[in-house]
Amino acid sequence: IHNHAYPDYFAFPAAYSSKTPTITTLHTPFGIENSKLFEAYKGLCFTPISNSQRRSLAGLNYTNTIYHGIPVEKFPYKKSVGKYLIYVGRIALIKGTHYAIDVAEALGMELIIAAKLEALEVDFFNRYIGSRLKGKIRWIGEVTDDERNQLLVNAFCLLHPITWDDPFGLTLIESMACGTPVVAFNKGSSAEIIVNKKTGYIVKTTAEMIRAVNKIGEISRKDCRLHVEKNFNLKKMVDAYEDLYYKIVDGKITQRK
Repeated sequence: IHNHAYPDYFAFPAAYSSKTPTITTLHTPFGIENSKLFEAYKGLCFTPISNSQRRSLAGLNYTNTIYHGIPVEKFPYKKSVGKYLIYVGRIALIKGTHYAIDVAEALGMELIIAAKLEALEVDFFNRYIGSRLKGKIRWIGEVTDDERNQLLVNAFCLLHPITWDDPFGLTLIESMACGTPVVAFNKGSSAEIIVNKKTGYIVKTTAEMIRAVNKIGEISRKDCRLHVEKNFNLKKMVDAYEDLYYKIVDGKITQRK
């Protein structure tokens, strides 16, 4: 049984007592509020989606890391470079939406914010985002997959100024699949997904992010696409899970009591 529940731990009691082997792909990030739950069921088989995630909570019964994959052929690709900056995902402090605006304003570039706003983030939006949505800074709300892909393929680069240890950034591989480089803060799995100075830049501050955007012309959009085709395709992910299933069925990987 492959557990993809969110939060993951909803299925832990049943998995622990199940006679059928189980595997849990870790989609929920670890934090103060849930670490004790994972530690209580640490003997279950867990598949991390990045090595950064694996390091963030020691002691679990981890299998090998398996990165997410996407159907790369369904993502449009362009060799030509766009003129605007793009921010995709959701508006939140941990996502660094305010830093993306800082970078765009400093560069005098257009920034399109294609992101949803959840109720818990309204205060953050009102304090740090709302009054800055003018001129070249545009918030267009949540978009469909096709709309997102068109925005990505026509962008200059994707800004990913996260302030937390994100276990995996799907928008990073989606952007690079379109040939669009990524400039990201060195948090979470960013350095595992982006090849620094080849498919984008890994930076620590907004000042470094501004300088990196000015060097985007040195990044090959073709290299971005090839990187995703090679490392984050669906077949690679599925093959890794299939291999893992066989190891579990054959008893090479087992649940610990």
